[in-house]
Amino acid sequence: MTYPLPSIFIQPSRRADLAAERRDTRGTALFVQLRDELQTALLTDPQAEVSTPGFKASGGMSAADVFFDDFAGTDSDVRRHTLIRLLADAAKGEDVQLRASEFIADLAKRHAEFHHGDALMQEGF
Repeated sequence: MTYPLPSIFIQPSRRADLAAERRDTRGTALFVQLRDELQTALLTDPQAEVSTPGFKASGGMSAADVFFDDFAGTDSDVRRHTLIRLLADAAKGEDVQLRASEFIADLAKRHAEFHHGDALMQEGF
C-alpha cells in the first residue's frame, strides 16, 4: 500500500513553480512595456524619454537617442542601409508605410530584448 507524500515535501516545489510563473508573467509584461514604450515614442514624440534599465548611469534616454544608439550594434551596417533604402523609396513617392512600421517594430523589439534582463533584476527577480 502506498501513502501520499506529506504536504511538507510537496509545498516547496509548488512555491518554486509559483515563483517561476510570477517571474515569467512579470517578465513578459516588462518586455511588452519596454517594446511598446519605445515604439509609441518613436511614432508620436521622438524626444520622449523611454526606459533604459540596461544603462545603469541613466534613468532613461530619449527615443531618438535610443534610435541612433541602435546603429552602434553588430549588424548596424545592414540596418543603416535598410533605413537609407527606406528613405530613398519614400523620397521617390513609394508607399513605405508597412516597411517603416516593420523597421520601427524591429528596433523596439531589439531594445526590449537588450533591457529585459536588467528590468527583471530591478524588479527583484
